[in-house]
Amino acid sequence: MYWRWNRIPELVDLPQDERKRLWDEARRDPFRATDILWLAAITGILVGSAIAFVMYVPKNLPSWIELPIILGEVFALNAIVQSLLILRYRPVVRRLRRLA
Repeated sequence: MYWRWNRIPELVDLPQDERKRLWDEARRDPFRATDILWLAAITGILVGSAIAFVMYVPKNLPSWIELPIILGEVFALNAIVQSLLILRYRPVVRRLRRLA
């Protein structure tokens, strides 16, 4: 699993501007039925983490401790969403590279 789009093997040997152009073009790929599963997975992760945060973080926790926890959760969720998007778009990038 790749965590950053510029580390994907299909894009690694390209210059940065070409990488960005190819990735942006891949993201314009039409909606598919399997995208509903990706949306459900991302939504489940977001809702589950919000519920876990509400249930397991004490109510009297000072805000100077709570803020880093929230920021850490946001960054972790962003990394998870990015990795799921990379899984979704890698085949599209492969196809676009063959066409180019």
